[in-house]
Amino acid sequence: MPTANVSETVERVFKPIQQFTRGWMMSPETDRYGEEELGLKIRRQFWAVGRAGVLGSCPADVAVGAIAFVPAETVCQAWDNLPPGLSHMQVAEHYHSRIVAWGEDALVVFDPERMERLDAFGRRIIDAAPARRHSGLHQCPAPDRSGLRRADGFRGAVPRP
Repeated sequence: MPTANVSETVERVFKPIQQFTRGWMMSPETDRYGEEELGLKIRRQFWAVGRAGVLGSCPADVAVGAIAFVPAETVCQAWDNLPPGLSHMQVAEHYHSRIVAWGEDALVVFDPERMERLDAFGRRIIDAAPARRHSGLHQCPAPDRSGLRRADGFRGAVPRP
């Protein structure tokens, strides 16, 4: 039976895991939630402010730095144009709720024992990382129900090549 080293394994599983776990983030339903429930008007505003909103009410350039791979003007426009009465942190909390909802729908079809092992593995990766990517969302409380907890853990458990 052929074996693979860690780098080869990461290379082999990275894209499929990434595409699966990104599904909730890029779905039209997620954008629609931001528009209909929160009143967000700018394309991908829920995504940008949802990711960086855990920084709180800071200047837009701080959010730009936190999401370094997105054009500054995109983040600034999203950051500086929230509906009245809605905070950046509230957007982040709602964004977190969407991954939890996705987990409830998408992960129930998998074997619970295998998912429990995946959850444990993912949390080991998260806990061992010297600097957590998107660590702010990890400050949101982990859901109690196991399927939702697993989805919550997927945010940081996707290996990076």
